[in-house]
Amino acid sequence: MPKIVDRDEYSRELLAGCFGLFSRKGYANVTMREIAGELGVSTGTLYHYFPAKKDIFEQLFEQESKLDIEKILKEIRPLRDPDEIYNRIAAHWGRNRAFYQNIMLLAVDFYRSNDAQPGQEALIRFSNTYRKAIAAYLHVRPKTASFIFISLIGLMYHSLLAPGSVDFNEQLGLLRGVVGAGAAGPGKKAARRRAPA
Repeated sequence: MPKIVDRDEYSRELLAGCFGLFSRKGYANVTMREIAGELGVSTGTLYHYFPAKKDIFEQLFEQESKLDIEKILKEIRPLRDPDEIYNRIAAHWGRNRAFYQNIMLLAVDFYRSNDAQPGQEALIRFSNTYRKAIAAYLHVRPKTASFIFISLIGLMYHSLLAPGSVDFNEQLGLLRGVVGAGAAGPGKKAARRRAPA
């Protein structure tokens, strides 16, 4: 009797095996044959699940972002204190800095490759996934969530290009302060400044 394969589950397994190869060689430098070799499957099997390398990349980005957000949510769901939630998220980003740097470099490589189309739908979906999660779980407005996400990406990029030039955790603390001050609104900030007098 032939083995019954769950197509979606097998597809997820194949995608999970691609991340290391893409991270090592970059999107543009990897062929479908190399991907098949890395996964230990035939190119025919690979094409059966993914018509092109672009499809692998786009689905990989979507899968990795969802898995990452699930890990973060597992840590913060039981928490109620906003400061503790921020601290846990900051710690997660700090522990997984290499993952985020690899994701960022792959995004740039994909953007620069000939396979990327105008609009960058995969990258837009990736960004939206994180921004929506930030808004929902940090209880901030969508514009603030975008600011947080963009700031984190910028911090990751800077840490990659100029390692050690800034303290990663200190910068996350400053970001938390800026977001907190913005959430307080001008009236509350002014009231806080007058309070000690």
